[in-house]
Amino acid sequence: MGKNTKIMVGLPVFQQDPTYQGRINVRMAELKEERNWTASNLALQYQQLRLEKKEIKEDLSKKDFELESISQMLIEKYEEEDTSSIKLKDGGTVRVQPEPYSTVAEKESFRVWCIENGYERELRLMPQTVNAVVKEHLQKGDPEPPGVKVYIKNKIILGKAV
Repeated sequence: MGKNTKIMVGLPVFQQDPTYQGRINVRMAELKEERNWTASNLALQYQQLRLEKKEIKEDLSKKDFELESISQMLIEKYEEEDTSSIKLKDGGTVRVQPEPYSTVAEKESFRVWCIENGYERELRLMPQTVNAVVKEHLQKGDPEPPGVKVYIKNKIILGKAV
């Protein structure tokens, strides 16, 4: 199984949300009807889908960059033309609305402030961070943190071609 075999002994197998798993089961049935899959076919299909997903993410990143560039240019033009809104031919509008935007410069100070001001329930770690922290503790031989359930979930690893 790999480097995590020791820490996974006795853990239950992860179960997808039943609604999502139902949709996956339908798609799997459709795929099985389309062709007779082998492990090799599936591995190649997995690799192809991962490459397509990577390209889509790169395209999305480029679109986000273009949108930000156009946004900043539009803000400059609105300021030059002393306007904050333009009505489009289709009836829609494109307007500028100033809003506060925050970044956390000192995480610990902000965390303490959140707790003192009743926002402790709003303090959430991203799922990737939770998984990394729990995995690190389990690999050290520590028990799982309170309030966390650990399951076994198989992960496909796509190695780079040489």
